[in-house]
Amino acid sequence: MAIVMLIACCHQLVAQKSTPIHVWVSTADEKKKLSKEADVYFNAPKSKDTSYTITVNSNIQFQKWIGCGACTNDGSSWLMCKKLSKASKDTLMNQLFSKKAGIGMDWVRQQMGSGDAAVINNGWWTYDDMPKGETDTLLQHFSIAMEKEYILPVLKQALQINPSLKIIGCPWTPPGWMKTSANDSNPLNHGDIQPKYYHQFTNYFVKFIQAYAKENIPIYGISLQNEPLASKQQWQACGIPAKVEAQLIKDYFVPAFAKHHIKSKLFVFDHNWDNDGWDYVNTVYKDTSVYKAVAGSMWHHYVGSPDMMTKVHNAYPDKEIWFTEGCATTNWHNPIYFDYNTYRNSFLNFSYNMIAVPRNWCQTMTMYQIAMDPNHGPAVFGPPTNYGMVTIDPTDGSIAYRAEYYTLGHVSKFVSPGAYRIGTNQYDGDMETVAFKNPDGSIVLVLSNRKATATETKINWGHKTLAYKVPAESMVTLTWR
Repeated sequence: MAIVMLIACCHQLVAQKSTPIHVWVSTADEKKKLSKEADVYFNAPKSKDTSYTITVNSNIQFQKWIGCGACTNDGSSWLMCKKLSKASKDTLMNQLFSKKAGIGMDWVRQQMGSGDAAVINNGWWTYDDMPKGETDTLLQHFSIAMEKEYILPVLKQALQINPSLKIIGCPWTPPGWMKTSANDSNPLNHGDIQPKYYHQFTNYFVKFIQAYAKENIPIYGISLQNEPLASKQQWQACGIPAKVEAQLIKDYFVPAFAKHHIKSKLFVFDHNWDNDGWDYVNTVYKDTSVYKAVAGSMWHHYVGSPDMMTKVHNAYPDKEIWFTEGCATTNWHNPIYFDYNTYRNSFLNFSYNMIAVPRNWCQTMTMYQIAMDPNHGPAVFGPPTNYGMVTIDPTDGSIAYRAEYYTLGHVSKFVSPGAYRIGTNQYDGDMETVAFKNPDGSIVLVLSNRKATATETKINWGHKTLAYKVPAESMVTLTWR
């Protein structure tokens, strides 16, 4: 009898622990940063009340996931290559692009030329700069040589670590001689493209893609202009109205890409979640030939609300939606935490984004840029409002991982490209959730508790249940098969 009871107890224990759930936790007080916790197990919860019941339904599928990423640019690459030892840089690169050693980012947004964080030529440069009053209509002076010292090596190392890495190219401005501001003292921070140079503007992209191909760096896709509705900024900028973008795609980019056998995807807009963005995308998509030619739209979070992406998806369900720029420090649509210099408030702001963005049909999540120094530079204006995922101190080569790194990592490290977002309920502004089913069948559930108190939850998955206490001001990732 004793043997029979022992066997029965063993079977019960095995049944209870047949589905281990792996747990990682980060907290706003910095005590835990993607910390691996002890496994938990599906089991009937105790009779005590729980504040929230989260139901994960893997039979309900939404958008296909592409991945998490960040912007690689002149300033970030300079800090990594010029201010870190080789060992420190290698460690950082693995922390960024390896899912085993770090958070395993799946794509990068590569600035075509300089942006607001740059070093070369005092931060103001393109691939075809000319003296004032001169033009280069044949693009004979086009060159990416300035990138070979430290920008291209970062991209090549990232591809070595993650060979499936997708690279999106995007300019902050075309060369000044192409613009209506050509005769001004600084043509790169304002102006539009002159129509007589639309052909040269298109070939600028063709040459960029071809030059990168020669460096064995494939360009997965491009957007025509960063923030095309902002024709004047403190940093590099260029206006491209929606009707002009549609014309450029239809009459210039599509035939040029076909002529040169370029397979890179075309994306539209690349700006904010507001009604101007809705009007812009509608205008571009109105032309059926343009609609067929483009992969989708790209979005930033500095103005508007993430439900704009759901609105766009509902209108154009067959088009991709990418979130291509954001940070914890300028979460203006959700101004809950105003002191952006604190780790805590950056953590709480970006954890909101990590849930809200994929829950609104978006297929990517992106931090603006990888690295900045303690003064939030190098930058062409100051003080900038965007911070990096990491802070690199150029005086001693030290690296500090910011809240954005860990909050992004709660999705990036565990959700694979090709996963599908699956059904979960959530409590807006309280206990927020998003879940995915990976191509290998594993489930990833991400919880964000921005309240100052720990919260008892009950997690249901099919006929299985887990009681779990979510720490105060935390993000939690749970994975199981």
